[in-house]
Amino acid sequence: MDMTQEREHYIERKLMETLNSFKESMKKVVEDAVSEVYGDVLPYVVSDAEFNIANRVEGCVKNLIAGDFENVSADGLSINLQVSDSYGMKHRIHISNYTKMFDKIYEMYKDELQNEKIKALESEVNILRDAVSSRNGYY
Repeated sequence: MDMTQEREHYIERKLMETLNSFKESMKKVVEDAVSEVYGDVLPYVVSDAEFNIANRVEGCVKNLIAGDFENVSADGLSINLQVSDSYGMKHRIHISNYTKMFDKIYEMYKDELQNEKIKALESEVNILRDAVSSRNGYY
């Protein structure tokens, strides 16, 4: 082996040693970074995601209750609605047995719903009476 080959072999060996040392150093840095992400950051990301999901679901439910949704389709047995989550996203909701939901809500709030219906009917009767009396009794 002449001097040039020895020198090339030496340089190649040193480069490989340096590269292996660099790999080990980088492996340690990556392990530390991943450990930090999993231990220090990820719990906040998970709880933030859960919080965001809960807020979006709450927005959808509030908009459903308020009647703020679009009817996408209905086939007699089920309905498909599109409702906003109040954060700029619209979601499609498939409801296959909505009568159970309405029956449960009715049972829970029966008195309040009946009182509101009575008030609405009384108001309508008063409006009709006023309309009839303003025509001086002529139909």
